[in-house]
Amino acid sequence: MNKISSMTKKFKCKSEKYIFFSAVLFLPIKIIPYFNIINRTLRLSIVAVAFIMLILGIINSNRKQKSSISLFIFISMIFSIMNYYGQWTDLISLSDKLYAFALFWFPLWLAVYYLQEEASWSKKTVFKYLLILQTFIVITTIIGLIEYPKAARDLASYVNTLVIYYIKNIGGYDFIYGSVLFIPCLLYYSRFVKYKIIIYFIILLNIICIVMSQYTLALILLILAVIYMFLKKYCKNTTSLIIAYIGAFIIMLISIAPKSFFYSVADTFYKYSLNAVGDKIIDFYTSISRGEFFGTIGDRIDLYTNSLKAFTNHPLTGSVFFNNTVLGGHAELLDILGACGLLGFILFIYLMRKYYTLLKNTQSNPHYYIYAKTVFWFFILLGCVDTLFNSPAIAVNAFLIPALLSMDYQNRDYT
Repeated sequence: MNKISSMTKKFKCKSEKYIFFSAVLFLPIKIIPYFNIINRTLRLSIVAVAFIMLILGIINSNRKQKSSISLFIFISMIFSIMNYYGQWTDLISLSDKLYAFALFWFPLWLAVYYLQEEASWSKKTVFKYLLILQTFIVITTIIGLIEYPKAARDLASYVNTLVIYYIKNIGGYDFIYGSVLFIPCLLYYSRFVKYKIIIYFIILLNIICIVMSQYTLALILLILAVIYMFLKKYCKNTTSLIIAYIGAFIIMLISIAPKSFFYSVADTFYKYSLNAVGDKIIDFYTSISRGEFFGTIGDRIDLYTNSLKAFTNHPLTGSVFFNNTVLGGHAELLDILGACGLLGFILFIYLMRKYYTLLKNTQSNPHYYIYAKTVFWFFILLGCVDTLFNSPAIAVNAFLIPALLSMDYQNRDYT
């Protein structure tokens, strides 16, 4: 009781206290895989309490915060309703889908509060709480993938029979891509902590986890994100350098690297039972040697085309009034266009722009801005090539963690 009383005294206002406990309740339920198999009523009850805490936090916040968060909630749920009627009505009930969307947007709503609130103790504590949770999941995922090498990929199918993976607490698609966005955060955070070696070790664990997950795209995005952060820090003309770097690397592989190079790289992945990655490397080489640009990897293009067809059929409203459920499901931004048309896409862009503006106005630390910008744009990039919704772990790393790190760490002890 004394500890709780002492902690309560550290809150500057009621709204901070409510938001803090809302985050503490919500985060483990939605990012720890094991919680997917606990009693559904218990899960819903905990999430309901977290939502109530959020509402109480909004009610007790100042006028600016109240207006801003309410606007985000209103627009995000209007967008979610449009998205549902654009593709889901034959597959799932409106209430179930809105609940799923609310879980995705929840970290964004928390982030909007923290970006407008100093709340240094609260931000620091929630971030450390998240750091512990995510490191725990990374460790259990690595251990689980040793026994079940394809578990992370299988979990993307959301098949109910894969309960054993949840029992082993193995992170799936959303956690792996969340880790891609988490590593830039750790690189930024390591600048200010006393024991940097601990953060570097956690970064290494996340990289190992991403490689073992056999999500090739996740590994590529991670490499690009680190390169982007480096170029933003040390180079002035960033855009041209990124294009030149990536272009030169691809040209080098295609025009110079012999067949033995691709097969030796693939064999390295096969050696460590990362068969899916090895297969894609061989597939890439085969498609190039046959004069095909995409090969089997290009099956995604057919899925992207489904969403584009839905958009071109009804550019303004998408499938909202036509319930065209045949969308690609592999590129969120294209699915938004196909499901909601330009109206829904504008709502989504408005939300992202408002959030990005809050992010930019938070502090003047240039290193923070590089990190926050990297995470934001790679979240958008991920939406161009894969799915985002139904993935609270991605939203936590894309929105909430940058908000928690928005305090001016330069002048604080937060080790």
